[in-house]
Amino acid sequence: LAVVTGSRDKTAKLWQCSGSSSNVFAQTQTFVGHNDFVSAVAYVPPCAALASDARFSNGVVVTGSRDSKIILWTPTLTDPASELHAHRLQVTSLAVDTETGDIYSGSLDGTVRRWPAPNYLADSVEVGAHDGPVLCVAFVPASLLGGGSPAILSGSGDKSIKVWRDGACAMTITGHSDTVRGLCVCGNAVFSSSHDTTWRRWSLSGQCSVVGNGHTALVYSVSAITNASSKTIVATGSEDETCRVWDGETGACLQVLEHPGCIWSVTFLPSGGNMPDLVTACGDAVGRVWTVDAQRAAPDEVAASFAEALSSRKAALSSSGGGAGAGGGGDVAAAAALQGIPLKDRSVLQSAGRDGQTVVVQEGSDGVAYTWDGAASR
Repeated sequence: LAVVTGSRDKTAKLWQCSGSSSNVFAQTQTFVGHNDFVSAVAYVPPCAALASDARFSNGVVVTGSRDSKIILWTPTLTDPASELHAHRLQVTSLAVDTETGDIYSGSLDGTVRRWPAPNYLADSVEVGAHDGPVLCVAFVPASLLGGGSPAILSGSGDKSIKVWRDGACAMTITGHSDTVRGLCVCGNAVFSSSHDTTWRRWSLSGQCSVVGNGHTALVYSVSAITNASSKTIVATGSEDETCRVWDGETGACLQVLEHPGCIWSVTFLPSGGNMPDLVTACGDAVGRVWTVDAQRAAPDEVAASFAEALSSRKAALSSSGGGAGAGGGGDVAAAAALQGIPLKDRSVLQSAGRDGQTVVVQEGSDGVAYTWDGAASR
């Protein structure tokens, strides 16, 4: 069992668990090669399409970045195996067809691309495009669609989810009132998270059956899994600095996990049981694995350190007069608020600006200032 994380420090890291009964994930690799934030990670497991390439006998680690590149890595090596160039702006999301090894990517340039295995770069094709930036993608195997070809889902700043199949848009799903930020597929259902502070459950035909309410800020990520009792469990991560666990069939909130920062990503692990282990990626630069198994709980000193981090974060928010998800965690954000400068969504970076034009973009609980470079067109 292993976990891959990506960070604003421009690296990705591989963490491996020493055994199913262990509570220790040890860092085994650091992948250095991007020139900007690592904004998406994925793993392609070994498959027939990769059998002829000895580099990928243990699968492929895939990273996407704000530098617009996708890099393929051999899990046991630190040097890049291949670089994929086609997107014009940040790669925001990655999805994998585990049977064929194909990779799908979404970007702030508004496009979804397919990179077929094994010669990923040479055969890259554009699947489709949105009217706004693409923030998330998810793969739907053909077996869930009654046979034929698989489908790829994409969520966008245009508030829609699109279903792409056979090179064309087969369906556009609407319902969210703001950017669709996260997508996942579990069984015959699709789950989405949004900047409108909700998550939703959809049928593969595009009908919404559940709306999850409870977060107080943007919901960046969603993950779903079927537990040992054949029930669907959903987890969401939000700028309100909580991860929430939900009954995926009723929308009832089962648990709230507070964090000392924005939750950028959540993912269930295939650990079995009625409440599988859960990984959260937090704005405090820490990834955490959560479990209901008391035998695998973190040592007392780790729990104490986490409690202290939570207490310090709450104290800092209280003294600044803000709150989780208020957009006031960073110096730039605070200065922007004092001067009445509006914080923009990241989608504003998709459009060309004037040379020297500066905008302040909300990123988690911080505000980051960007200046348009007319000569570089970025």
